[in-house]
Amino acid sequence: MTEKPFLSQVADLLSAVSSFAWPVLLAVLIYALKDRLREVVTVAIRRIEQATDIEFGSLKLKGATVTQSGEVLRGDSASIELAPARKADVDKRLDIYSSRRSLMVVHTIKPVEPAEFVDGYRVFGVSVFLRPHRNFGKLNDVKSVTYYLGDKWGEGKFGSKYVIKNGNEQFAMTAQMYGACLCTAEIEFHDGAKIEVDRYLDVEMAPAFGIPLDKARE
Repeated sequence: MTEKPFLSQVADLLSAVSSFAWPVLLAVLIYALKDRLREVVTVAIRRIEQATDIEFGSLKLKGATVTQSGEVLRGDSASIELAPARKADVDKRLDIYSSRRSLMVVHTIKPVEPAEFVDGYRVFGVSVFLRPHRNFGKLNDVKSVTYYLGDKWGEGKFGSKYVIKNGNEQFAMTAQMYGACLCTAEIEFHDGAKIEVDRYLDVEMAPAFGIPLDKARE
């Protein structure tokens, strides 16, 4: 009877024990590193509790963290206190929703590629559009949205207004800009009503794209 080559025997042995060896190896590694793992978890919990330096990729947030349930996660250095709200505060928020028919102007940013710079600042593509609050706002009720970014946008001494009538894309408009600016918007409805809202078009999320704020905002 011909004996199998040595490497073939080793392969057969590894195949036979593979279903047993890997769980054992993993258990050994976890046991050996248990102190280190406990330290990592403890540090993570402490940082969340202190809420003084939380990182998401290249974006760093500082300050106190408040959960939606109302719990405040904070450290000794955080300056935050809870003050009782009144019914008037609830009514005021509801009035804002109602006055805007639950349609909010929001925006997103994305660095222009290939990278462009103006006066040393990175240029971003900024999209502005309507966002219905939950299922209360109705885009079908809107006839048009008129955006105004200031006198340096468009033609003429006072700039231009941009009238968007395409509701299929949530009345979106995209502009290229650096720094930040105030955008005012007039929402006109099919019933003839008009409301004015505004949105500050900032680039505070620039670090999420790996761009330092000093290269993104004025």
